[in-house]
Amino acid sequence: MILTEENIRKIVEGVPVGSFGPFLKHDTKECNAYAKKLCKKIESIKSLEVELMDDSYGSGYASYYDLFLTKRDKSVYSDKGGYTLIKGVTLYISRLAPVSVFGYGERTRNRSGSSYGFLDASSIGTLPDGDWSRELSKIKETINIYKYSLLSKSEVSKELWFNVAIPTILDSKNIFDSLFYWAD
Repeated sequence: MILTEENIRKIVEGVPVGSFGPFLKHDTKECNAYAKKLCKKIESIKSLEVELMDDSYGSGYASYYDLFLTKRDKSVYSDKGGYTLIKGVTLYISRLAPVSVFGYGERTRNRSGSSYGFLDASSIGTLPDGDWSRELSKIKETINIYKYSLLSKSEVSKELWFNVAIPTILDSKNIFDSLFYWAD
């Protein structure tokens, strides 16, 4: 998908854009369902343990689904005395355009709950230590089946060349923030 000013403005306004299926029809409900199908397909990858945040973090609205992917064999889990640190990959799948990004992610878990972080433009394309080639290959293959683009750090780090009010608490104005925003 080409990231034009017109497309970015529509995404910021919550209007789906794209050149096929539900995105071509600009049908928000159908686009959301299509993106959710992609999430479910990624959840079925046997080598991965997947945690899907599909409720917009409990409030507000997220323009994307947030998936935390880690190795099912738990080789990236480490006990830190009182909590467990889990290293993995965070994947954002847009609900409004056939685009996605990934980057290094961490989760912590303890008896009373868990914590997680968010991606930003600077973390796109990064991976945890170790060999993630097999897992990343499966993720990319699945994304391609659904005709989603996996955007690079250089693509999403570019500053916007026009003014637009992004409905988010963040104050940066790059392409990443216009595609993957959360509004409370």
